Amino acid sequence: MVTFKEKLIVKALADKDKVLAPYIAKVDKYDAEFIRTKLSPFSNVIKSTILENAFKQESNFYRNRYILRTSTELTELLPKKIAHMFFAHDNDIQLKAKECADYCRRIQINPEPIRYRFALNSEKTAKLNLSIKSSDCVSEELTPNDTEIERNVPLQGVNELRCGNSEIHSEFGVDAHQFIYDRLSEFAHSFGVIPPKHSGKGKKLTGAIKRLVDNRWWLRKFRKLINQANEKAAIKFNLVNSKRQIYASNITTKNRIAQRLRNEELLSSHFIINDAGQRYSLQEISDLNVSNPKIRKDELICRARGFENLAKDLGHEALFITITCPSKYHRAFARSGAENPKWQGLMPDEANTYLNKQWQKTRAEFKRQNIEPYGFRVVEPQHDGTPHWHMLFFIESDKLKTLQSVIRHYALEVDGDEKGAAETVVTS
Repeated sequence: MVTFKEKLIVKALADKDKVLAPYIAKVDKYDAEFIRTKLSPFSNVIKSTILENAFKQESNFYRNRYILRTSTELTELLPKKIAHMFFAHDNDIQLKAKECADYCRRIQINPEPIRYRFALNSEKTAKLNLSIKSSDCVSEELTPNDTEIERNVPLQGVNELRCGNSEIHSEFGVDAHQFIYDRLSEFAHSFGVIPPKHSGKGKKLTGAIKRLVDNRWWLRKFRKLINQANEKAAIKFNLVNSKRQIYASNITTKNRIAQRLRNEELLSSHFIINDAGQRYSLQEISDLNVSNPKIRKDELICRARGFENLAKDLGHEALFITITCPSKYHRAFARSGAENPKWQGLMPDEANTYLNKQWQKTRAEFKRQNIEPYGFRVVEPQHDGTPHWHMLFFIESDKLKTLQSVIRHYALEVDGDEKGAAETVVTS
């Protein structure tokens, strides 16, 4: 009965969906259910774009194939365990973060139910090898579940042990923390989350574990993954360009505004009192430092002016140069907003990785030629979200042309022979 009621509720909500309703009315009940199921995780803009393209297909078969293929591609932008949270409300994300943190906390407090193997490696040093076969560290009954990871490692002289907390801390020391960290890291990786790095010893390892059991850490990671997935989906459908949603999608912009409002609300509700008895809110303190965008901008301009004055005193010259990515990284044309046929599905994070890689080569060449510029680098999005770099350098006048030549060489190293690259990829 509960399932039946839930289905009725879902159907009622879908019927009220202004985006789905016109399209649902054109298909039979089976296709309608298929469309609802596949498109339910996405925002209205994404739904509308998918349906508009799908209903242009030549037959019902190709229409459904398009919906299936496209929805699958979008859900793959998120790890499988949170793929259903593509357009989730922030409250749902908070609940999921709390659930993951609670799970990790239970493992940290009571790792007893986890079975593992302990043996000596070839160098006769202690090594903890995970061989988790059951239990999610919640129940005392060791029953298999989908959150546990099977790892079979061939070892010689393996002794199966089940250790209580006292044995773990007294006999294994850091290895006990390492075992817990490894187990929690496996859990984090199953959600597509990169666990915090550590040096492997002492307090740094403990600090990494503390992050993994903190729901705020999980919340930040989930928000980032979901926001990036929504932005990539918008770019995929060419929603981010000079004629539609410039620089970033509306969803990302709204999420950023909501984040700023949450931060302001938190800071405004907390107060500090100094030794003189003066009481200030954290928001008032934040407005007085570089957390304030206006002060941050003023400081950047002030530093740039300081560098300029120093360069004049030393007799150095300035070079302002901009580098961007080859056309395969650009989703749309700047003037028309039309799709770029050379785009290869590469996203802004991959574009920035490319720029970083080329800049590493550039810096290596600077060192080989004894070129030591100083100045600033600023990253900005272009109309379709693709990043480009603005750089202001100061250097000795006799090395200025060499500096410019080296930067230009590596900026044009990839696809530098394509039409217009020499004029658009590097400008100064």
